[in-house]
Amino acid sequence: RLDFPNGLVNNGEALVQNIVLGSSAESPTIVVDCGANIGEWTKELCKQADMKNDIGDIEIYSFEPSKFTYQKLLMAVKKIDVKENIKIFPINTALSSNSGEGQLSITHPGAGTNSLVQTGISDTNSIENVELISLDDFADINNLSHISLLKIDAEGHDPDVIKGAVNLISNKKIGIIQFEYNWRWIFSNQFLRNVFMDLSQHGYHIGKVTPMGIQFFPEYHIDLETFVEGNYI
Repeated sequence: RLDFPNGLVNNGEALVQNIVLGSSAESPTIVVDCGANIGEWTKELCKQADMKNDIGDIEIYSFEPSKFTYQKLLMAVKKIDVKENIKIFPINTALSSNSGEGQLSITHPGAGTNSLVQTGISDTNSIENVELISLDDFADINNLSHISLLKIDAEGHDPDVIKGAVNLISNKKIGIIQFEYNWRWIFSNQFLRNVFMDLSQHGYHIGKVTPMGIQFFPEYHIDLETFVEGNYI
């Protein structure tokens, strides 16, 4: 199943970034970083863009719901040396299936494992009330006609983020969707099968992100349902 330790540079995510930046036909290239945490993924995207010549305008919308982590994100974004054609918009909100309010379980301040999925596991120290918005609503409000890459790292809430983009997806307004799959999906009562069913009907092909490239699957199979952490597109 090509399982391997997760890590931004070595797990294939940088490869996905590189391909999107090199092949996006839209202008500007619009990227949504859902679950931005302290900005490591956004920083790597900017690094990939910096290595390309004659690249067009890029807009990056980085969503981070935790107030503490959002402040860390703001500081990190200020330190990223970007060209004039790259604009980064940090947003202190969580993407979800609907707009409203939610409760974020805080493992510890700034943790990459803070989640809207309530697991009941004792490593959660506190609950933070956060603002929620669907990507469909956000796109309407901000007049986003397309999204080149939607990256989701929502610690088990990923399928809900996808549900919140149903209008964009059905109208083929999102080029590539990358999402993380892990054991928290158990507590949100979600399966890879849900995503396969929801996206394949709109013409999307599902694959696993690996250091060797994308392992595409012609169809869903029950053996994929391992709840071992990995990224899919």
